[in-house]
Amino acid sequence: MRHLDISYQVKGQASFLVLEEQEGEQVIPYCVRMMENNRIPGLLPMFSQVIDEQEKFNYEITGKMKLSHMVQNTKLTAENGKKLLFNLADAMLNLEEYFLNISGCVLSEEYVFVDTQYHVFLVYNPVASQGQDKSQEIKNFFLEIIGLFSSKPELKEQFNECLHFLIRPDFSLKAFRESLEPSGDREISAQPTKPLQAAQPLQPAQTVKRKPVQEAPVEEVKKDKAGFGRFLEEKKANRQDKAVRQETTPLFGGDIPVPGFKAASQAAPETKSKGRQKQEKKSFSLFGKKKTSKVELDLEDHVIPADQPREEKQQQASPAYQPQSWSGTVMEDEGGGTVMEGELENGGTPCLIYQGKTYPLLKLPFSIGKQNCSLSMIKPTVSRRHATITLEQGEYCIVDENSTNKTYVNGQMIPPYSPVPLSDGDQIACSSEEIIFKKG
Repeated sequence: MRHLDISYQVKGQASFLVLEEQEGEQVIPYCVRMMENNRIPGLLPMFSQVIDEQEKFNYEITGKMKLSHMVQNTKLTAENGKKLLFNLADAMLNLEEYFLNISGCVLSEEYVFVDTQYHVFLVYNPVASQGQDKSQEIKNFFLEIIGLFSSKPELKEQFNECLHFLIRPDFSLKAFRESLEPSGDREISAQPTKPLQAAQPLQPAQTVKRKPVQEAPVEEVKKDKAGFGRFLEEKKANRQDKAVRQETTPLFGGDIPVPGFKAASQAAPETKSKGRQKQEKKSFSLFGKKKTSKVELDLEDHVIPADQPREEKQQQASPAYQPQSWSGTVMEDEGGGTVMEGELENGGTPCLIYQGKTYPLLKLPFSIGKQNCSLSMIKPTVSRRHATITLEQGEYCIVDENSTNKTYVNGQMIPPYSPVPLSDGDQIACSSEEIIFKKG
């Protein structure tokens, strides 16, 4: 791939990748108008500018992430990796619908962008150097992407089938895309369609003779006179039996034996004295409610003997704190490295100061963001991966990761993906969160 003059700029609240026209290149006006007037799937939106007789192409990358950064900073599965490869091949093949050539695509993993839904976006350079055969460059591009995926140990052997397909002498991009198509869609498309059969002429309907419906004979319900008479007799007998029971009910205190009742002499003996009965009569309150009697406890049943030991819960004493040489908190970042949070005892180590806490830069790159970062800020205005501290040629730099609310150094907004050197005491702002850089 030839050398390209690419930079990053921030205009308002949007971020752009800027590609400048090279000397000796001729811009194709048709391609420029096609890209400016259409949202082409798989390509970054673009508009052109002419500054000092030099044309610049601005590709908007707001809300998108570099493919290389996504693979390094997120947990990529084999399924999502193959989905990205399929979307790349599909984007290249769909360019023909807009009369664009694949040779205009900038095929480098550094300039491939993705969103959270694994849609891919390429940079398209509308210059007259198109028309060259890029079949080998396309194969090398996909080999580069698969090599990027295989850098993760868990994905090392998941793309062997794709590698074997790329090194075939009869490689074609269309067949490569079909090999990456989801299995469900492939089975549906592989089923042959049945040819349509000619419609058969309609036949006249046949008349059907209905048979007359015979009604079932209705049987007359005869009254059972004998049964009704039996019912009256039973009812009369029940009345007589009830009258007899009422006459034989004994009076209170009577000694006449009656079946089903006990005589007064056979009743349970009265155990309550007259004095007790009087006390019970007095126990009724003025309003007719009985007062609650006091419950007397037998203390002998509830007193614990002196010789029986009481069961007491013994609290386990917490182990004594062992002082360490580092007076802070040890954390583990997303890359497996160790990061200390606290105050440096001896000084001399470059660090970041955020909300009164010191974060030494013991492992680089040092990520700043909302999730799975070396310095985590649970703030709604901070992006998941907002910025990164790196070491460029022995100098500490900060790189904005195309964050939504931007990164500022000493009040100056910095462009995305562009390392900015840091000096001792510089004030960094990730959105509205302020950080101070100290060289130690």
